[in-house]
Amino acid sequence: MGEVDGHALAKIVVATPRDLGVGSPKDLSLTDHVQRVGDYDAEYYGLTLQENP
Repeated sequence: MGEVDGHALAKIVVATPRDLGVGSPKDLSLTDHVQRVGDYDAEYYGLTLQENP
């Protein structure tokens, strides 16, 4: 609870797709629905990143 650490949040937003093997930000779009990551459905409440087809 409390203030959001913007720097830490930005690091997570960048590191997560990179760790999943996304090569470039051009391969991503913002979306507001569930996406499939490997064998799992990743359900985020609010905006999330999705790989472009």
